[in-house]
Amino acid sequence: MFKYLDRPMIPKPCYRLCRVSSAVFLCLLAVFGAAAAQQVRLPFLNLQPFEGNPILRPRGTTWEAAAACNPAAVVKDTTVYLFYHAKDRSGAGRWNGTSRIGLATSVDGLHFVREPEPVITPTYDFETPGGCADPAVVAIDGVYYLTYNAFDGVHRRVALASSRDLRQWIKHGLLFPEAGETSHGVIVPQQSNGRYLMYFSDGKNVRLAYSENLLVWQAEAEPVMLPRDGKFDAYAVAPAFSPLISGSELVLFYNGLDQARRSHPGQVVFALQHPGQILQRSERPYLSLAARPENAPAIMLSGLVRFKDEYFLYYGMNEETAGVAVSRELAAATRAQK
Repeated sequence: MFKYLDRPMIPKPCYRLCRVSSAVFLCLLAVFGAAAAQQVRLPFLNLQPFEGNPILRPRGTTWEAAAACNPAAVVKDTTVYLFYHAKDRSGAGRWNGTSRIGLATSVDGLHFVREPEPVITPTYDFETPGGCADPAVVAIDGVYYLTYNAFDGVHRRVALASSRDLRQWIKHGLLFPEAGETSHGVIVPQQSNGRYLMYFSDGKNVRLAYSENLLVWQAEAEPVMLPRDGKFDAYAVAPAFSPLISGSELVLFYNGLDQARRSHPGQVVFALQHPGQILQRSERPYLSLAARPENAPAIMLSGLVRFKDEYFLYYGMNEETAGVAVSRELAAATRAQK
């Protein structure tokens, strides 16, 4: 009784068109389904503070007496290298001490051995008297590029150094000398549309810069991310470390300041091929570190590595010490070893 609804009732050309259209639709559905499956969901990475924090503290009476914090991180061979912001007690006024960049290494990502002397010290006028602070490091084609905040006591500006062995560094000077206040530059380790990318702060907003050779950079005129009224990042936003690349998306961890100037970690997703386009952004602070009492340390994210199949997220606390967050499984295993 259903023969009148069967296929012969449809003209052959029309039927073929329907079959083709259905096939095209299914292909598009598969493509969009695969793209949707690759989309990053925020919050990205479920990590929690290590019970043994802080992993770095101020020590001695000289170059790291006041602070050992905000460590950048990179893995080479079987070792984690931390480049941390160290500060002495020589300062007065706004700059409050000269900063240098120290080096600490670890074979487990949790317990570090520190070098006796800093690896980067202030040598130029634009680094004096404030020094070299808040590093970020990335490896590209066998070369390590380290950006840092050069502070002359009045302005912070992004500067660059490079190395092939993580110990001997060549300084390349200020990246945006005419731009006024800049800080917290982070380089994307993969090209987009034939150029390298850097996200950085202008003191309030996140901006974008491009380079052909990783040494000379051209900044875009307009910001790509601004503070948001009424949220945890209402006063200022600044990148934390190099974005993670997930398919066609860039996951940037950042530090947001609220109106009370208290730091809160956040995440934002940009399109790799359109790096000024925001796809997602945290509506609340990064959950793994934000659930803390008000008297707990203010946290500033500064480094992330994947090491021995685990993620290690490094951060500064109260601009004085350094901590790390790890997966729940690693945290449980560490507790069991005690």
